[in-house]
Amino acid sequence: MLFMLKEITMKACLSYTDEDFRETVDAFVAGKFKGVEDIITDRIQLEDVKAKGFDELVRNKDDHIKILVTPKKL
Repeated sequence: MLFMLKEITMKACLSYTDEDFRETVDAFVAGKFKGVEDIITDRIQLEDVKAKGFDELVRNKDDHIKILVTPKKL
């Protein structure tokens, strides 16, 4: 009820359509994005996300582009 009593403006956007997404996935599967794997600078497990993810990015932000986090054992 409090939400309805306040003057709040909510905005949302979508940057791609379903067709855009499908085309991008198809191109990726077809191998059209060569070198993309180079932007992945580390792969870590979920339990290490604070120390090897967030803390690492704070200490060494210039050394990383993308750190992938997985719940599975590497």
